[in-house]
Amino acid sequence: MKIAKRVLTVCVSAALGVSMLSGCENKKDDSSDKGENKMEKTAVVHSEYQKLEIDGSTVNTNPASAYRGLGVVTGNNSSRLLMDYKDKNPEAYHEIMRLLFEKNYGAGLSHIKIEFGTDVNSSSGTEPCVMRSADEQADVTRGAGFMFAADALEINPDITVDLLRWGEPKWVTDAFEESAEAGFAARYKWYKSTIDAAYDEYGIKFSYISADGNEPDKVDTDWIIYFANELENETDERYDYGKIKIVASDEVGTWKIADELLNNEELLNAVDVLGEHYNTYGNDSTKILNEEYGKEIWYSEGIAPTNMSKYNDGGINGENGALDVCNRIINSYYNGKMTMYEYQPAVAAYYNGAKYFPKSLINAQEPWSGYFEVDSGVWTSAHFTHFIKKGWQFVDSGCFGDGKENHSITETTNNYMTACDPETGDYSTVICNDSEEQRNYTITVSNLNKDSSAVYVWETRGNAAEDYRANWFKNTDSFVPVNNGDGTYSYSVEVKPYSVVTLTTLETEQPDAAQEFCEFKSSALDINYSDDFEYDDEWLAARGSAPLYTTDQGGAFEVAEIDGNKVLMQQITAENMPTDWRLRSTPAPITSLGDDRWSNYSVSCDFMLDKSGNDENYVQLGLRYVSSEIESWSAESGYAIRIYANGTAQLRKDGIACTEGEIKGFDNSKVHNMKITANGRNITAYCDGEKILTYEEDGCFYNSGRVSLASDYFNNWFDNLKVEPIDGVQSAVTRIDDHNNGITYSGSWNSIIPDSYISYYRTISKATAAGDEFSFKFSGTGFALIGNGYVSTLKIEIDSEVAEESIDVPASGDRQSPYRIDGLDDGEHEVKVTVLDGKFALDAIEY
Repeated sequence: MKIAKRVLTVCVSAALGVSMLSGCENKKDDSSDKGENKMEKTAVVHSEYQKLEIDGSTVNTNPASAYRGLGVVTGNNSSRLLMDYKDKNPEAYHEIMRLLFEKNYGAGLSHIKIEFGTDVNSSSGTEPCVMRSADEQADVTRGAGFMFAADALEINPDITVDLLRWGEPKWVTDAFEESAEAGFAARYKWYKSTIDAAYDEYGIKFSYISADGNEPDKVDTDWIIYFANELENETDERYDYGKIKIVASDEVGTWKIADELLNNEELLNAVDVLGEHYNTYGNDSTKILNEEYGKEIWYSEGIAPTNMSKYNDGGINGENGALDVCNRIINSYYNGKMTMYEYQPAVAAYYNGAKYFPKSLINAQEPWSGYFEVDSGVWTSAHFTHFIKKGWQFVDSGCFGDGKENHSITETTNNYMTACDPETGDYSTVICNDSEEQRNYTITVSNLNKDSSAVYVWETRGNAAEDYRANWFKNTDSFVPVNNGDGTYSYSVEVKPYSVVTLTTLETEQPDAAQEFCEFKSSALDINYSDDFEYDDEWLAARGSAPLYTTDQGGAFEVAEIDGNKVLMQQITAENMPTDWRLRSTPAPITSLGDDRWSNYSVSCDFMLDKSGNDENYVQLGLRYVSSEIESWSAESGYAIRIYANGTAQLRKDGIACTEGEIKGFDNSKVHNMKITANGRNITAYCDGEKILTYEEDGCFYNSGRVSLASDYFNNWFDNLKVEPIDGVQSAVTRIDDHNNGITYSGSWNSIIPDSYISYYRTISKATAAGDEFSFKFSGTGFALIGNGYVSTLKIEIDSEVAEESIDVPASGDRQSPYRIDGLDDGEHEVKVTVLDGKFALDAIEY
């Protein structure tokens, strides 16, 4: 049993050049060897600049306050497509993982928290459950999380690994109905079996486990104590499970766990780390726990940047942008003594249209091409991880953070943090400037062994004029501080608007990755796509029976064998339906796959309804699927054919039946084929080769999107999926975002970033007055405008000729088109759109 103790920090550090003993006067250690500075350039000192003191006598020597680094939460389906990158483009996969985890290469993340999947939608998708019944052997190959952690450990063996649940398997919840004791025993069996399996399959050793559920409404005190005791006393173990540290309670904005710890000695002994979400502030209880009981405090889930630089005028600023995240990292130590920040997620390896997308350091949605996008968050992260190492101690005089906090940090005056190496006396200071004004500082350093050493300046800032990546992670200056003659050393720095700067005594070379960008070219998945699911058994076993390219929003779609034939089966039924996460209701089973640039095409598949189902049991096949959040209750979007066991067929849009009918002589005990076709505004549905339903859009419509498959909660299955182009029409589009620099705006447009994640890349451009215009060039035979939210009257000019003198366009839904034109000569065209009346919102252009 771990015993909590009040700790009094006593540290003697020659590297800091001071003796830090409680009640003793700090004195310079003149015997320390500072080394010689060979650099000739001497710093310039401006007395009028704002003063920033880095005083080694203010080092926080509490071991529980040492810097822990940056981490990542892999969950919510966010890593799913990495399984396919690894299979189809292993070089791209390896580079993504290096950029995330290799030391001194990219983001330098050093901690991974795996979502303990339960087949519930924990925000952006489901993570599959490793044990859907009490007697099932834990299968950690399901989902990407354990694979992700194992491959990261191959790159950096020093990474620590954590585990956190959102929902719970039904068999565990059912055990609690019998008694709390039975429930705890079942839940522990689930955890223990998974811990064993993670080691057996991948060699993963957990350093931490977040014992409570994610973002609980109250602390599960009895379970945390029970779990810690069971681990401590476990004898059937692959390694010493008693050394696994307990994190609690992953709350949002509250510190109930801190108050509980101070009032419950057993809980105090059980918990090692306090985890908090989306809040940089501690309180009196966390202060006591950190300073007197040696409890670490982590920002255990925080946002990753949502403002992609290439759509942000090349910038790294804005609410929820990269600089905002830097402020959170800095403020979380200054305000709450939090020593680690965990991105949720770091890589967005799910499709555009998932809830919260984009929110990442790297976007990876094209496993078929290998293309991925490295955004500025990789390099703003590097400003911390390349120059502040795990175990470094914060220099409190060199730490400050302020600003208005409301799920973002804005209106700051100063934000900086400093930490030093207790062994060498090296130090680094990260300064964030999220304002439009330059911030000037004169830094004075004292009582550190490297206080007179050369300082290297690293900078990341946006660039609208040239390549938006041109100013990422650059070594912009270096100099020797000025000796003030009183044991202190000074230099001045100027921190440009909307930038982050690191000042460091570490002499570091710029990594190649900061100058080389993704060599894989973006390309649409071939529209002639098919899948008969006859995958190799060994291949399936390595990835939990997941097929290529699917991302589940509800249920679990896995390859299964039926009478010697492999099919895609929906696995969640009433018998194993999990307990949902309290903050999210999981949609009925639905998955999507393919390329959201597919436009005019057909998709077909064979299907079989589960014989145990009732008349309301159904299967569904869709196309032009664009988002799980159009109708979040169902996660449906685009168009779909749904066929019920009683023979009713529906043609649906966004989860609502547009038209329906009965299939004559439908036998639900046999295998059937269904097909849906989209050609412009015309949608047609077929069953067994016979046309059964048609629907023509007369208003706004979906112009492009992926394939979707859906099912009721039965073991329905699909086979022989086939996507085909339509003869004589273009099958795929090129999409450009409204913030693309190829679009020119004039008038009183309101350019918004970040907008809601329902908009492509969280951007939107809104015309606010009659006469507002935008123009663009494209090569092709037609185009569609995407994302109008208002009734508008437009004038459309193409190649200097009026195509529409005055056309009323409807108020479209999200990601839909109110206007499309086809039949132009194949070639270069120039378009000008003028708002004559009403308002107009542009989300994207497809051509």
